[in-house]
Amino acid sequence: MSLDGSTITVQGNGEAEVKLSCTGTGMCAGKLTLTELRLAVKILLEKGKRTTPKTKTKTETLGTATFFIPAGKTATIELKLNAVGRALLGAAHGRLSASLTVLKSAPGPTQTLTEDVQLVQRRAHGKAGRR
Repeated sequence: MSLDGSTITVQGNGEAEVKLSCTGTGMCAGKLTLTELRLAVKILLEKGKRTTPKTKTKTETLGTATFFIPAGKTATIELKLNAVGRALLGAAHGRLSASLTVLKSAPGPTQTLTEDVQLVQRRAHGKAGRR
């Protein structure tokens, strides 16, 4: 099982296209999970004095999908971004770094592959000009 490329194109409707290749002699099946790590900095005020800022990280799930790919083939899997994923991509002006986890459950044994990817919002083409 391998990921083809590290850039994932996201359509206007929030569907991301992930290309996966199935190597070996059996059909590959499993689950994709797209996540992004958020870093929050909290500045504490104690009696009018600043103290050391505390940082917290939180992993946000942006979307999931299941896949079934015949042996020796490459397939494009459509992964629908959830509301959090669409909001983060919009806030990042159409380019967002994320992590893609591929959990291959068949054929056994179970394997996990995690790759850093770049989500890129596809721009609309052919907008009508003003008259």
